Amino acid sequence: CVLHWPGSKGSIGTTRSTIDGYLRAWQSMHIYDRGWKDIAYNIGVDLLGRIYILRGWDKVDGSVKNMGGEVVSILAILGTNDKPTTPMLISIAWVQNNFDKLLGKKLTRTYHGKLRSTDCPGPNLTKWAKEGFPMNDTPPIVTPPVTPAPTSIAFRFGTWNCQMPNLGGS
Repeated sequence: CVLHWPGSKGSIGTTRSTIDGYLRAWQSMHIYDRGWKDIAYNIGVDLLGRIYILRGWDKVDGSVKNMGGEVVSILAILGTNDKPTTPMLISIAWVQNNFDKLLGKKLTRTYHGKLRSTDCPGPNLTKWAKEGFPMNDTPPIVTPPVTPAPTSIAFRFGTWNCQMPNLGGS
């Protein structure tokens, strides 16, 4: 289970519309610039602890090259000026634990910079990862976001939305 961040300059913020825009931009970059099938990450987590289904729980991750489809990934949605929050860390731990349950085994928790020469997921999350991701067994209790989402899954993100014109739809 690999932790990532986008490394975007500045602050990403916490509004749904801003985060949705960033997610769509990253997805477009991955599909059109890099030629991948979809956004690389399975799940995203924002600063408020909201969970975003990106590639999905059951899809092969595309974020770490040459790992043979043996990786699932979590994108921490924060910029270079943002610091991880407790709700974000709790939700990341919750997602890690749910990947364990889904796959029927305890996954190795790591971060992108440990697998490849990169500063991903940034200094704060790298430090947290090197400390062993404390909070792995924390129950999924998240401080409610400023604008409550109807469920813990705040957004369903899928490739089909942007591919409809290519398939004859609109």
